[in-house]
Amino acid sequence: MDIFATIRNIAPDGSDVFEMGQQSQSVPVAKGWLRASHRKLDPALSLPYRPYHAHTEREMLDPGTPVRVEVEIWPTSMVFKRGHRIRLDIQPRDGVGSAPYTHYAADYNTGTNTIFAGGARASYLLLPVIPHAA
Repeated sequence: MDIFATIRNIAPDGSDVFEMGQQSQSVPVAKGWLRASHRKLDPALSLPYRPYHAHTEREMLDPGTPVRVEVEIWPTSMVFKRGHRIRLDIQPRDGVGSAPYTHYAADYNTGTNTIFAGGARASYLLLPVIPHAA
């Protein structure tokens, strides 16, 4: 299972606000991705806001069995205008506005991916807020 996490800037009218990326491509705020079988963390190098994956072994998934997966979203700095919203997309492949970062077509990823969220399996997005300088 591949997990792509994309932070988006949503304007008050509901449209995406893209930034100018490499090769003059429109891109979202930030993106992270991880193959779930590479979810093992290195506790010595991981930080609360930046998981560090060991990539030393593959931990295969068992269908229907939930596992914890921490996906690092690349560091960024963004000031959102008043009235804008932050949206987090979770997908099994690259999404809209990812042209310069497209990894592959993911044609081999067949089947059903299930994300367990809420209740005892609450998901979260850790966002630091920098206070306004006076």
